[in-house]
Amino acid sequence: MQNFNYISNTFSYYNKELFQDKLPEVIITISRDHKMSGMFQPDKWKSKDGQMIHELTVNPDYIEPYDIEFHQTIVHEMCHLYQYLFGKPGRSGYHNLEFSEIMKNVGLQTSDTGTPDGFKTGRRMYDYVIDDGPFEKAFQKLQETRFKTLEISAVKKDKVQKSGADGKRSKYTCSCGCNVWGKTGLEIVCKKCDVEFEENN
Repeated sequence: MQNFNYISNTFSYYNKELFQDKLPEVIITISRDHKMSGMFQPDKWKSKDGQMIHELTVNPDYIEPYDIEFHQTIVHEMCHLYQYLFGKPGRSGYHNLEFSEIMKNVGLQTSDTGTPDGFKTGRRMYDYVIDDGPFEKAFQKLQETRFKTLEISAVKKDKVQKSGADGKRSKYTCSCGCNVWGKTGLEIVCKKCDVEFEENN
């Protein structure tokens, strides 16, 4: 749960700092299945009332809260979400020129090698930090507070959960052992089992 809180708070922080709070909440999962540091999957979940919910997956091997590469991973996947909502994503996971521009606007440069001499578009894509760009400045703000911004947010959200106020987040569990996290009150079904997830209060 601690990892989830940190990832969730990191998402919220960069949503405000880099995306003007335009991105909706997502279901966050932690999995090694895809052998990637992170992955965005649109419309992965469906509530009983028909609302589609996107998923952001993070590989637990890459969860290093104070490592800039972990933060790059979160923002990279958020850029995929932004493009899905407001642009035209490439086919079959292709990182197209539009995606590269979205990344550049938030302060990350796409590169198939992770260095300035790499191609900016392609199927498997890395990125590097643009000097003095929005992402670097946002990350430096966290460094200056020793990342307490995210930790304080986690404490506040724990208090919100106890009070039952809006903004509460919950863990959901399927009988097959799959766990996901999202806002409270979701009614979601596991596609693998066709069984409804149970909310753990």
